Amino acid sequence: MPSVALILALLVAVGEPDSPPTIVEFPGGHTSVDSKGDVDHVIVQDAKGNILSESWCDSGRFSEYFALFAKFKDALARGNRDAALRLFDYPFRVNGGTKPRVFKTASSLSKGYAKVFTPGVLEKIGKAEPAAVFCRDGQAMLGDGIAWANPTGIAILNP
Repeated sequence: MPSVALILALLVAVGEPDSPPTIVEFPGGHTSVDSKGDVDHVIVQDAKGNILSESWCDSGRFSEYFALFAKFKDALARGNRDAALRLFDYPFRVNGGTKPRVFKTASSLSKGYAKVFTPGVLEKIGKAEPAAVFCRDGQAMLGDGIAWANPTGIAILNP
């Protein structure tokens, strides 16, 4: 995975309103971002050019979500709990089980961190591609819905 600094450097032109479409390459495909005013049109394609998803980020920019997901994935991969806890939008909801669990603060999530970020969850997030952003209803999705974010942070986990 490229460093977070490299990812942020790639995003300098992304999100500039009315700029030409920007292409973000990743292993197995690429994401095309066409910014028009306050809306980013995001198309994710596989290596053969097949469209995997198409969405419009109208609450938050592709570049912000891409950077957030890259930082999130990096913090978890490094085992940096403190860095990860700063990336959430509290209250943070974890779906699954008999009912969702809600963590109102970083301190409460820190206490339940090992039960939330199990090896299986870490593996799913590790396989997710931060550039394959899909936006809907004011949020953006990482992976196949393992995590959803608001412009201010990771809001929902679906283990």
